[in-house]
Amino acid sequence: MNSLHTNDYLIFGLYFIVVAGYGFWVYYKKKQKTVSSSHDFSWQKVHFTWWAIGASLIASTYRPSNSSA
Repeated sequence: MNSLHTNDYLIFGLYFIVVAGYGFWVYYKKKQKTVSSSHDFSWQKVHFTWWAIGASLIASTYRPSNSSA
């Protein structure tokens, strides 16, 4: 039960390919645009929803009770 099986490796590989593909797509899409000012590098245009912030806080503070850390 503690070892990984073929399906586990396939899911990890598929996840990596999807995330890397999305990253490259965003990179090349943004690379086509030119930087007009220093405001393009700031966070003032980014708006996060309350549920995304809440999920991030819960995920970063969650620790299973059987964890040794």
